[in-house]
Amino acid sequence: MLTFAQLPSHKPDFKVDNKYRKMPSKDVVENTAKKLRENQFKVDIVNTEKEALDLVIKSIPKESSVMNCGSVTLSEIGLLDYLKDDKHGWRNLHVAILNEKDPAKQTELRRFSMASDYFLCSLPAVTKEGVIYSCDASGSRTGAMPFAAKNVVCIVGTQKIVENDQEAERRIWDFCLPCESVRSNYAYKVPGSQVQNLIRIANSNMAKERIHIIFVNKELGY
Repeated sequence: MLTFAQLPSHKPDFKVDNKYRKMPSKDVVENTAKKLRENQFKVDIVNTEKEALDLVIKSIPKESSVMNCGSVTLSEIGLLDYLKDDKHGWRNLHVAILNEKDPAKQTELRRFSMASDYFLCSLPAVTKEGVIYSCDASGSRTGAMPFAAKNVVCIVGTQKIVENDQEAERRIWDFCLPCESVRSNYAYKVPGSQVQNLIRIANSNMAKERIHIIFVNKELGY
């Protein structure tokens, strides 16, 4: 996974507005967490990648089915490497998908994985009003988050906190998409990425604290 700092090495003329990388104050993070809790999200705030990884591990019971999406943030906290180790005791649905070579069966496994016990991801934007956003090109995130997954755990660098809905969408289109396009070109040899699905979740909908936001006081992901 290309980190933000590595993107120019693949595309020398890469440029985005660095205002979307600005770290918020402690008060902004805490007030955003308060608003999220009022909207029925579960929220924790940690300071390091290791603390985030440890909290994810602690939050998921053994034997749970787990699905993760592709994410620079998950890579940066060490979660993708941790998932490669069978010692976690979870049922890793992503591994099952990768191991299946029949395209039709793999598609069915992908659909099944949306209803995992725990879906692990990051987010492109969180508003100070306590609203979260997600987007993707294929439905591999947005298919799970609003309904299908029993629990959703989102690890989020606090630079992704924005003022409101309008700023959330601007961050996605003006910052996240250009970054992800460079990464997709590097990883998959495609021209770029696309935002085909964009969702706004204003509360934890199905059940209180179904969606768990882990804020990390670091610049992580895009």
